[in-house]
Amino acid sequence: MISLIRIWLEKHCWRLTANPNHSKIGKTNFNTSSIQHTTLSTSLVKSKRNYYSDNSKYVDRKKQLVKGDFYYLKKAKLWRNNSEFKGLTDKQIVRKLRSKQLNQLHSQFWEANYKNPNFELLKEFPLWLKGNRLIKFTPCFEGMTLRQIINLNEKELEQIGIHRFAARKILVDCFGFIRIALGDPKNQHYPKDQRFLDMVITKSRLNESE
Repeated sequence: MISLIRIWLEKHCWRLTANPNHSKIGKTNFNTSSIQHTTLSTSLVKSKRNYYSDNSKYVDRKKQLVKGDFYYLKKAKLWRNNSEFKGLTDKQIVRKLRSKQLNQLHSQFWEANYKNPNFELLKEFPLWLKGNRLIKFTPCFEGMTLRQIINLNEKELEQIGIHRFAARKILVDCFGFIRIALGDPKNQHYPKDQRFLDMVITKSRLNESE
């Protein structure tokens, strides 16, 4: 059976390689013993790449990584006797497990893009706010440059209309991480070209993020 699969793969599976001058199609050699493992590994790598990508279009990718109800329903039986879930129905356990996973994914996302500043994401400031769960405060920054924004303190944030203390605290912390990275050329996230800091947050830019 394995031999037949190998023959079929060698006959029907192709690899496309390209360079600036030409394209070439050639057969790919397959090791059928690792097909399942390779497929799984590729899937995981793609998920991680999308989740931690510098491309801000993947801000919402973490939501897609949350397991479905069926996965949690199978887990619910194992958690029923846990003191944290005692007295809860299976549906309540499912909601709580999903919420815990979402929080965990958000923490990982926050560390990868905010504690360790993602400057590609910062260039699309409304999306940067969205990833920080602060998208509704975007209009407060209209007319300001990124350079001005990252130097705002807590009092100034309140003056421009951000009255929620928790939001101001998150922003002050993030702006601090950004300034540290900008002030250290040896920092792995240091952007050599910092002209993007003089970009003005305009209404059109806000609309593009919606």
